[in-house]
Amino acid sequence: MAKRNDWLGDEMLDRMMNVIMGLAEELYVTRDRLQVMERVLESRGALDREEIDNWKPDEGQREKILRDRDAFIQAVLSRALDKPPGEPPE
Repeated sequence: MAKRNDWLGDEMLDRMMNVIMGLAEELYVTRDRLQVMERVLESRGALDREEIDNWKPDEGQREKILRDRDAFIQAVLSRALDKPPGEPPE
């Protein structure tokens, strides 16, 4: 198991800080990549923001989106429970 950070002097607070930091890392990377993609697509004339805003997934896409969401939630919760990401919560 990974070494636990001791930031706040309380194990549960430290776990919550790990969750927050993990989410912050994910959010920053996602925002950065999205901005780059939007700029590249706009510069090529390949981005129609209205089309993006109005897009609806088909059933197969929706199922994949939900699976990805569940995997993301599991990864976040594993930090709070101080478990490896692939290990299910008890």
